[in-house]
Amino acid sequence: MKNIYLPDFGNNDTIKIESMLSDIGVITLGDYPKDNTFEDFENKFDEIANGDKVNLICNSMGCNYGVILSAIRTSQINKLVLMSPRVFKPTLKEQVSTILYSIDCNTFISKEKERKTLADTTNYIKMSNSSRELALKYLKQKFDIKSLIIYGKGDISVSKMGMYKLSTSYDSRIIDYPTTRHDIFSSVYGNDAAKAIEDFINDIPKKRIKI
Repeated sequence: MKNIYLPDFGNNDTIKIESMLSDIGVITLGDYPKDNTFEDFENKFDEIANGDKVNLICNSMGCNYGVILSAIRTSQINKLVLMSPRVFKPTLKEQVSTILYSIDCNTFISKEKERKTLADTTNYIKMSNSSRELALKYLKQKFDIKSLIIYGKGDISVSKMGMYKLSTSYDSRIIDYPTTRHDIFSSVYGNDAAKAIEDFINDIPKKRIKI
């Protein structure tokens, strides 16, 4: 069974991710910014999946397309991994609460700004808003798909209430790490997250982790 990786829009860490998940092997979906609409990603998905069941591993804004694909290609999705999903916008209250929790928030914010300046900002925002809007429409239903949700408790760009809403839409397992990093793979918990994903894909039982 193929494992398809949907990266964040403008993320240049594809080689690193493919290396960290080398034990299960992943195929990256899409070539940003050449592929910049959902239709582009949907066509690439159909080419790679070729009608077969697949596992989807999604990161950040890539989770939006993962949610959409799991809705319109439900019979083809075996398992779904959502890393730092930005499907729901965090409320101001959530952001303040997360900042109070975090002791390293300023470091995270500076890295987030740096990453976004490397991408085509206008296109990034357009893709983010349109994909989020479409994903939220599909999340009004329940999916019989096993999912693994991973995020950092100090990540101010991720809605904690959104994690709960996502978990109720899928048969979910949640792992929350004590980190401010949005890109979990770039944090000190990167290897642990990669192992958790591989165990999940390979059906190795693991209880919910609370650190």
